[in-house]
Amino acid sequence: MSQNYENYHNELEVYGLVIVTQIKGSLKIFLKMNQNCSGICKDLSVKLLSGESLIFISKMWKLSYEFVGEDLYTATFITETDLY
Repeated sequence: MSQNYENYHNELEVYGLVIVTQIKGSLKIFLKMNQNCSGICKDLSVKLLSGESLIFISKMWKLSYEFVGEDLYTATFITETDLY
C-alpha cells in the first residue's frame, strides 16, 4: 500500500509462480527476461489497473515496478507459490 509514494523503478525479488493483483489505483509492471529465457522471450511492460492481475513464473522473469497515475492511494497484492 502506498500514499503519495515517491516514484522510481523498484525491483522486487519473487520466487515460483507469482500473481500480482492491483486492488486500487494503477501500477506499471516490468518483466525482464532471465538468462534461462534469452533468445525466446522479450522484456515486457504492462500497466495494471484496479481489479487486474498478472501471473508469471519467476524462473523466466525478473519483476520491477513503478507507480503511475494520479491516485493518492494504491494497493497491490503479490502472492508467490514455490514450484521448485
